[in-house]
Amino acid sequence: MNDKNPLHTNHLDATAGSVSIFVDAGCSVNTPTGWGLVFKDHNSVTTFSACKRDDISVDPIMVEALGIRRAIQLARDLGLNYVSIFSDAATVAKIAAIDIVVQDCRALISSLLNVSVMFVRREQNGDAHNLASLAKVVGNRT
Repeated sequence: MNDKNPLHTNHLDATAGSVSIFVDAGCSVNTPTGWGLVFKDHNSVTTFSACKRDDISVDPIMVEALGIRRAIQLARDLGLNYVSIFSDAATVAKIAAIDIVVQDCRALISSLLNVSVMFVRREQNGDAHNLASLAKVVGNRT
């Protein structure tokens, strides 16, 4: 981990056996919150995707942090150890209001062999963004 990005542990190159997880979240006032996750292998082939809807109302930064936490938890549940997680939420690791979620992410990361969490621009996170939007309409899907 480093001071610039407290969730970053080690940058992974796309090598055989590594998984890239793209995550995004969406929320607005008086509407469901949606998350999208897209897993890609080292050849950038989508191997898994899911969306989730919750009827909760929280701050957008908290929603993004919970999405990253969900990606880390799913990687752990699936026994994935070489994971890069990409989110278009640049400020997630910098806000005190989500410190409890960041601490939870750190604990989950410590149980995995090699994980990094990185920022990507919105246009690089399109599939996860679209799934987060879709989740608000269709609910939970895998």
